Amino acid sequence: MGLVVLAQSNQSLSKLWVWILILLVLVFAGAIVIFWLRRSLLNPRNDSTAHSGSLLDHLRELHERGEMSDEEFRSARNKLLGEFTEDQPSNDSPDHPDSR
Repeated sequence: MGLVVLAQSNQSLSKLWVWILILLVLVFAGAIVIFWLRRSLLNPRNDSTAHSGSLLDHLRELHERGEMSDEEFRSARNKLLGEFTEDQPSNDSPDHPDSR
């Protein structure tokens, strides 16, 4: 009778270890997913320069095909480049070392 109880307790203990291992794997996988989501949501890539370049290329194509007049192209280009230069630090500032 003692061997039967011992065998049942060993079987229960091994099942418990399996469930603990499964729980640890799930917690670890959840932590990785949360870390990846936080990283991608809190640190958005600054793709404004890439976006500006592709938009300018698209404007050039429209202008070359005649779908945009010279004045429309110039206006759109100046707006786009104006937004780009506002994002960039100015070299004319007194604090900038190259402004001397």
